[in-house]
Amino acid sequence: MSRVQQKKLSKQERQYQKIVILNQQLTEELNKPKIPVSQASDALVSYVQNTTDPLLPAIWGRNEADPYADKPSSSCCIIICIFANFFVEIVLKTGLVFADE
Repeated sequence: MSRVQQKKLSKQERQYQKIVILNQQLTEELNKPKIPVSQASDALVSYVQNTTDPLLPAIWGRNEADPYADKPSSSCCIIICIFANFFVEIVLKTGLVFADE
């Protein structure tokens, strides 16, 4: 078999493998469970009607705390983060290596 024929054969094999993989992906997609659009839309409408949205207080009222509001942070956490960043910079600049005991 000549080199050109081998090259053509390997190209055909690669194309065949791509087709096989695509066929497997399409078969998996075909086998996924499906529901009718009417059932999906009913489920969506039910979810929207029964789930409160704190960003729409005119509809749901302000009964619960706003989960999107900024939470107060402690200054201790900020100090620890600053120290950790500073420490990492020193280690990276100096090349220090810490060994386990």
